[in-house]
Amino acid sequence: MLPILPERLGGFEMPEKQIGGEILKGHVAALVLAVVGEGPRHGYDIMKILSERSEGVFELGQGTIYPLLYALEEEGLVKSSDEVVDGRRRRMYSLTSKGRKRLAEKRETWKVFQAAVNNVLEPRLKGGLAYAGV
Repeated sequence: MLPILPERLGGFEMPEKQIGGEILKGHVAALVLAVVGEGPRHGYDIMKILSERSEGVFELGQGTIYPLLYALEEEGLVKSSDEVVDGRRRRMYSLTSKGRKRLAEKRETWKVFQAAVNNVLEPRLKGGLAYAGV
C-alpha cells in the first residue's frame, strides 16, 4: 500500500491514506510504458521517475517493476538490451512499435476513465466525457 500525504499531489489537502494494489493494478503497466516511451530506461530509473513524478505516491519496488518489465517484454511491448551506464552493466528497456501503440490506447482509455470517474465523484465539474476530448 502506498501512503498519500497532504503535501503530495500538488498541494491538494488529503487525509493520510493508502493506495492499495487493486487501484494501481490496471494502471502500473501504462505508467511504466509512458516512462519507457520517453527513451531507454533501466528498472531502477523507472522506479525513481515514477516516485518523483508522483511526489512519492508511487513507491514501487523491485518486486513490482521487474516482473512487470519481464511480462511486458514477453508480450512484445518492450525490448531489452544490456548497456553500460555510469560504469555499470544495466538492462535497458525501450518501447517496441507494439508498445507505442498500446501506450496510445492506454492514454485514450485513461481519458475516458478519468472523465467518467470525475462525473461520478465531482458531478458539479463541467465538461464530462466531451471535455476530455472523447
